[in-house]
Formats: sequence, structure tokens, C-alpha cells
Amino acid sequence: MSHATDKMIENLRFYVKERQLGIAEKLAEDFTRDTPPFNHSGFVILSIVAAYFEMIRQFDKGESSYVERENGKGYDSKSRKFFIEGFKLVYDKTELSDKEIGQIYSVVRCGMYHGGMPKVGCHLSRNFRSGIHLCKGEVHINPAEMVREVKEHFDRYIASLVPESDLLTNFEKMCEIVGLDTEPQHETWCDKLSNVTTTSSNPADKGKEPQKHRTETEQ
Repeated sequence: MSHATDKMIENLRFYVKERQLGIAEKLAEDFTRDTPPFNHSGFVILSIVAAYFEMIRQFDKGESSYVERENGKGYDSKSRKFFIEGFKLVYDKTELSDKEIGQIYSVVRCGMYHGGMPKVGCHLSRNFRSGIHLCKGEVHINPAEMVREVKEHFDRYIASLVPESDLLTNFEKMCEIVGLDTEPQHETWCDKLSNVTTTSSNPADKGKEPQKHRTETEQ
């Protein structure tokens, strides 16, 4: 495997495990024990994990779920389709139908991302045994267990990126789409102060976080 490909794999691994699932795991420790300061972090954990299914299907398939039309007039979204397919990648033994997974997409994923909270029909509890399941038409979620289950899948996915495989080819295609194949820029020019501002321009960039600078418009 080339050095460039190894670097892309490390970029994705760092972003997901350190900046997404790793943070969710830390929150889940207090959530599970019901101890401060993050014993009420269930919905924050859910907002992190809910993004995983669509994301991982994009890397698995080598395509973006949201693409501009060829005529340049608008976009086409495969978000629901990719979420369902990604869910079945993570839970490969699920007995849920596409319609039922679509309900999870609508109630959980769309609820969290469009309204900041799940829609009616979703219950969170640290006492549910599995990460996510349907019970009498409602979605039941244990955020801490869901983090663990998703993390296990991600580890399997990274291990599956072997040379000369379709999965690796698709992974590289998606890295080009999101920019994980490029070296991050650590600086950008501040348009008001005419000086260089340290930034974090890439999801996998391990550099400094953006510094705060007051501009003329912030007086």
C-alpha cells in the first residue's frame, strides 16, 4: 500500500476515532454511570453517532450522498438511501426492514440535524440493552451502547482496507471528494486585520484550533 493511501487511512481514523467517536465515548462514560458532569449527554452522543451511517456508506461506496446536478441547477440527495445502506453495514444481522430503518432516519437522524432533537417516537435510556431497536413502533436507543457498536464497525472497516480491493478504491475516491487526500493548510489570511491566522482547515489536521481574532465588524 502506498504512503499516500496509508496517510489517508490515518486521516480518517484520526478524525473519526479522536474527534467524533472518541469524544462520544468519553461522554458515554458519565452517561452510563449517571454521574456529572456529562450524565445528561445522551442526545449529544446521539448527534455524533447519527452521522456515522451515511458517512461510512459514502466511503464504502466511493460516492457522495449529495451531488450537484450535471446541469448545475440544484442538487440530488441520496441521504436516506445511504443512511439505510450504512445502517445495514454496521448492523449486518439486523432484521429491520428498509422501511423501519427509514423510520430511524426520519425520527433520529433528520430530527437531530434539522431540529436539534429527535422527533416524536424516540426514547433514550442507559438501561436499554442494545444500542438501537424498535419497540411497538418507537425507536429505543442506548447512546453509550450505540457508540460501542459503531466503533466496533469502524475498526472492522479500517481493517478491511487492503490493497487491490474495491473497498480501498472506493475509499480513495471518497477521500478525494472530501479532501482527506490533501495536506492541510495551517494558515489563512484574515480579511479585515491583514494578518495571518492559524487555522484548522482539514478534518484530519492535528494542528492548532482556529485562534480568535476580533475584526472591524465585531466592534
